[in-house]
Amino acid sequence: LAREMYLAAIADDPEFPRPYIGLAWIELRKLKWNEIVEIDTALATASALLSKALKLNPIDADTHWALGVVHLWRGEAERAVACYERARELAPSNCDLLAEYCDALGYLGRLDDAVRMGELAVRLNPSRPDWYLWDIAAAKFLSGKYLEALSLLEKMAELGPAYRLLAATYAQLGRLEE
Repeated sequence: LAREMYLAAIADDPEFPRPYIGLAWIELRKLKWNEIVEIDTALATASALLSKALKLNPIDADTHWALGVVHLWRGEAERAVACYERARELAPSNCDLLAEYCDALGYLGRLDDAVRMGELAVRLNPSRPDWYLWDIAAAKFLSGKYLEALSLLEKMAELGPAYRLLAATYAQLGRLEE
């Protein structure tokens, strides 16, 4: 339904950048949620859509954020960080961006930076969704700070897929039954 609505918006106004960004996020979410897709095709499609959006509005933070995700998936660490940083310049209080940047920095092994970014997102959004805590907990886990990771995971209302991180954390703490 979202795809149809974005395409209809483009048909109505091909100069409006937001639907191109929305279509790109659909492609990126396929990757994030492990749908069976050709990774290179999804990234190329998202990249082309984001290039169009960027031409229409070069200062849209969401475009730079999504480009950061594209570069992250391509293994282009410096380009990914540059895009996330540009997005932050344009929208410094976008809490979802900050939390997602936390996740990206964790993947890149910049664990202290990841924790700082995630904690900033939580400070700015006290009504945050649980995945903010999961992202910070993952960075703490990878840093070997298992008790701190556990503390964050225990604050989550709905663990969902984070149960695997919880299980790994218990294992690292020697709490095998849990």
